Amino acid sequence: MNATHIHLLLTHFPIVGTLIAAAIMVWAIIKNNPKFKDFAAGLVIVLAVSALIVNNTGESAEHTAKKIPGVTKDSIHIHEDAAKPALILTLAAGLLCAVYLFFSLRKLPVRKSLFVVCTVLTVLAFAAMARAGYYGGQIRHTEIAGDTNAVPVGLDNHHED
Repeated sequence: MNATHIHLLLTHFPIVGTLIAAAIMVWAIIKNNPKFKDFAAGLVIVLAVSALIVNNTGESAEHTAKKIPGVTKDSIHIHEDAAKPALILTLAAGLLCAVYLFFSLRKLPVRKSLFVVCTVLTVLAFAAMARAGYYGGQIRHTEIAGDTNAVPVGLDNHHED
């Protein structure tokens, strides 16, 4: 397994994970459940670490993808440009969640409003991650790139019935 494999394997975690974490966070606010708040904050921290790993393996994935027929540098750079703010938002959410957990352990009153800010930041991180993932998917998945008549490399339109 190389860095490209790691990038492709882990890339879904920060996308789906921030959606799940945001849902848990909203539910924890509605139910005013401190255990779920702490769990969700911890999850966001883990997702921030996974986003950092995905980002750090992206360069290797780029070098691999550039060698594949049909992959354009433009599609890679659009994905890369979308991934930058996604990473920043996810790291910020993770850092803020770490601060929240510190305050939560000490039962400081500011923790409740801080958790709301963590939740909003996590929702924004999900939106940015989903956007980056969408553009990343367009690098190789012709079925979402807008050309529904495209045929993957190595296949033709001849079918045996």
